[in-house]
Amino acid sequence: MLRIGVTGGIGSGKSTFSTMLESFGAELFNADVEATRIMESNHQVRLDLEELLGPASFLADGTLNRSYISQAAFSDPKVLAKVGKIVHPHVQQAFIKRAEEANREGIPVIVREAAVLPDEATRKGLDVVVSVMADSEIRIQRVKRRSNMTASQVIARIEAQPPDLEYEKAADIVIWNNGTVEELAKEAEHFWQTVHSK
Repeated sequence: MLRIGVTGGIGSGKSTFSTMLESFGAELFNADVEATRIMESNHQVRLDLEELLGPASFLADGTLNRSYISQAAFSDPKVLAKVGKIVHPHVQQAFIKRAEEANREGIPVIVREAAVLPDEATRKGLDVVVSVMADSEIRIQRVKRRSNMTASQVIARIEAQPPDLEYEKAADIVIWNNGTVEELAKEAEHFWQTVHSK
């Protein structure tokens, strides 16, 4: 089984790229979605988050208070790192489990999509890492179009994530996504054909 890591900052187009790979036949594991599931369902993770960020971390119905956690985490890099230490080991365990299941099911490719750069342990479990990147102004406009975030809020998210150089250093392949969806689709198809030919 081929294990592909797709990463990139907010508004880079990593989710669109990952979905394209899924349409070609890959299984998609969205690490950010899995992180939310774990934060809401894992009792110890919930306790650790409440200890770090306070009881407002969760709403009355038990779901994650996304806006509160985003504000707390993305306004302070140290807090963001602490949240990562609580959640990301569980996400990685879930990915390993699903990859093993998918392999037994005969699925040839699994894509691990995550905004967070893979740490050393995660990287060892991936055959290839792709960083999807785009210029900051383009990313800001994309996020503003799809959400109710202001430009300053998007910039704060971008600044809280690793700089472009870190995404480039982490990648085996860098895909620049400053153009149209159609152009990205061509890049995705070329990448898919390349990894399948090896």
